[in-house]
Amino acid sequence: MRYLLIIIFFINTFSFSQSKESQEITKNIYEKLVSKVGNNFNPAPILKITTTQREPAKISNGTIFIEQKLIDLLSKYDNFESRIAYVLSHELGHHYLDHGWARGTGFAYVNDDENATYEQRKENAKYLLRDRVLDETNADKWGGFVAQISGYNSLEYANETLAIIYEHYNIDAEIPGYPSFSRRLEIIESNIDKSNTLAKVFEVGNKALLFGLTSLAETSYNELINNQLNTREIHNNLGVTY
Repeated sequence: MRYLLIIIFFINTFSFSQSKESQEITKNIYEKLVSKVGNNFNPAPILKITTTQREPAKISNGTIFIEQKLIDLLSKYDNFESRIAYVLSHELGHHYLDHGWARGTGFAYVNDDENATYEQRKENAKYLLRDRVLDETNADKWGGFVAQISGYNSLEYANETLAIIYEHYNIDAEIPGYPSFSRRLEIIESNIDKSNTLAKVFEVGNKALLFGLTSLAETSYNELINNQLNTREIHNNLGVTY
């Protein structure tokens, strides 16, 4: 019995240590993503890691909530950092692109949230499905770009990550008024090449600026801004070209 208790103690200690380590990694990834955005046009949200068990990640009232359950779940898979970067950058995308309906709803949009207020439900009802598809598309493109320039190939693992979330949180594949699971996968696929291309445009702009090719740099940065990529570095570098 004594040896069994010792084994259980070491297992619990090891699990706690792993959770603390994955927590720190998650916080570091978040800080890296936010620093790459770097602007205060819409102040950066606060990150809060929660002990809840039914909402993988959400943004509400200037705070991004992510469950320890989700962090522990994704830490079991390879490329953990890119998977977490996908979740966090997607929520940051909703925030910086000012997608009002997304605030207060879960990452995978749980439609039976008993905590939703009447005003939240009323606000959600204003948006048609096509608006939500467009917002999810832009959040993935924005998030994919920011993650890419932060060093994380997040969209490459986004489909599998989303599937993991839907499976382990028992989320319905079809939810009224929200893109289906299969549609979400299509949105991710459509954004992989776009985000990678935009990251290359950013790199071209930076190199053009470095070598004094201001016309090419200006074209590159304006292309990014036209795609709603309004980071501090993009605006600063465009200002330098002028």
